[in-house]
Amino acid sequence: EKVFKLYIQRLDYSKKFLLQSDVDALKKFDHSIDDYINSGRFNFFVRSLELINTRTVEAQSFYKEILDKPFYFHSEETVELDAEKLSFSKTKDELKDAWRKSLNYQVLSRVFDALESQKKAKEKSDTVKLRTKEEIEIDVRKKVLKRNDDYFKRVK
Repeated sequence: EKVFKLYIQRLDYSKKFLLQSDVDALKKFDHSIDDYINSGRFNFFVRSLELINTRTVEAQSFYKEILDKPFYFHSEETVELDAEKLSFSKTKDELKDAWRKSLNYQVLSRVFDALESQKKAKEKSDTVKLRTKEEIEIDVRKKVLKRNDDYFKRVK
């Protein structure tokens, strides 16, 4: 059971890929992992790789679609950033929304930082050309997209 729990944790630490139903499907192996290892069978390992590969492809489509449109920063919502406090999503829609919230946070924090840097630069010099929040957001979304593209290349 400890091996199973640790394996699932390391397979999807951020809980941004697997659904709860995927973890439940793999749970049938939690008492037999040692039997599979001792007998040289890899059923659990093969099944877990099939699931994570499928979910990775799905998540890749999520972030690209989400970052393709501007965010609406005027609604109140929360995002949990501590992976240990997260639960696996029950549905694909819930998982996609978790990706949206995470990406929204990434973009919002970078837009805020850019606006603050721009403000400080303007205080030091009148020749600084100010960009609008919208222009900054477009640039930030491109950077976050690139960062996620790189991340998914490493994951593959």
